[in-house]
Amino acid sequence: MPIASRNHRNTRIVFGCAETPIEKSKCLKILTCSNYKGRQTAKFDVGVAPSGLVTHISQAYGGRASDKLIVNDSGILDKLIYNDAVMTDKGFKIEQECLLRNLILHRPPFVYQKKQMMRAEALKCAEIARARVHVERVIQRLRDFQFLCDPIPWEFLPFLDILIIAAAMENLGPPVLNVDKFM
Repeated sequence: MPIASRNHRNTRIVFGCAETPIEKSKCLKILTCSNYKGRQTAKFDVGVAPSGLVTHISQAYGGRASDKLIVNDSGILDKLIYNDAVMTDKGFKIEQECLLRNLILHRPPFVYQKKQMMRAEALKCAEIARARVHVERVIQRLRDFQFLCDPIPWEFLPFLDILIIAAAMENLGPPVLNVDKFM
């Protein structure tokens, strides 16, 4: 278990979301305009074990799909068992889904009505950020693959399952976390 995850020992998966640019769609049925990126994108979720190993890649969706929709559609939460924990960032609004499956959700606290965070909330936010930083490193490594660098032709969206191969290659590469980062 990584040192940064010592307070989250029951965490089984750390979720992150990635978007890759695609060419403008000629089909109006595909909702690819990303609210976050402001352009046409394909979006996919990445699940990483606390050790940095990629354990889940969702299929690609249009950039307008929510993280909640992608997680629910993938069925990954159904594979977890009672009292397992899921770690996410603020964008994953999956509280009810975790509650229904008796899962624990580790997510940074929200700031409501632009009030400043209390000290305990700020410390919790920093602790979760340290524990989930490796999912962002994995996503960055996936983006380094040449086919994800340039805008992908929209006709190729059904073939983005190649992300599974990219994730497998990522797992075969150098580890995301150094050995000294483990207990």
